[in-house]
Amino acid sequence: MARQPHEMTGMVRNRLEIIKPYVRSGCVLDVGCVDARTAREDTASRLARKTHLLFRRLVELNPDTIGIDIDREGIQALQEEGYNVICGDAAEVDFDRRFDTIVAGEVIEHVSNVGLFLANLRRHLAPDGVLIITTPNPYCSRQIGRIWRTGKPKIHADHTAWFDPITLTAALQRAGLAVFDGYWLNNQRRRARWRIWRAMFRRYFSRTLMLLARPKASNPDDSERPSVATEAGSADMGPADRS
Repeated sequence: MARQPHEMTGMVRNRLEIIKPYVRSGCVLDVGCVDARTAREDTASRLARKTHLLFRRLVELNPDTIGIDIDREGIQALQEEGYNVICGDAAEVDFDRRFDTIVAGEVIEHVSNVGLFLANLRRHLAPDGVLIITTPNPYCSRQIGRIWRTGKPKIHADHTAWFDPITLTAALQRAGLAVFDGYWLNNQRRRARWRIWRAMFRRYFSRTLMLLARPKASNPDDSERPSVATEAGSADMGPADRS
């Protein structure tokens, strides 16, 4: 039976639990590696403070991980630290190679053209590669609470869209990607444990969602790009912070 868009495997506290098995080997690309919050603080200060940045965690697991971001200041700072990162738009860049895993943590809600963004990631995936996307859940308990209190949700200044599992699955399908797994993420602090209880009973109240997808089938574009061989055993991957 085909997987339904709303069917999620479960709920986890740390997205790295799910990501780890897919990035330990092979060629890995991290999209949005800087994770800037310029409205709160300058990029250099944030990078210096955020030692647990998702990109750094990915490099710890796989030193061959490449990062891309449009934040020039952040890219320069990471390059000075010795990381393999480039400044560019993930919807347009051409790496002239494919990746076994592409991670896009809390990025899709920032892009101007979701279709172009996903299509370009699809073109850069190996035939059996995996795309891992996380994005804030518009129906999370925190947002519902804010609407009750203030009449409106809290919106990130750089966000252009919101997705739930159904709409994100539809966008991925249109880009030639098939979702094969999904998780609700709740990484609340101790003082917010009551929100986790709410999410446990109605998981659609969870803070963040994660979908994993693979290319549906070969595209005409596939013949135009060299394939990156996947290391032995990496295709047999089971399910296991951009904070």
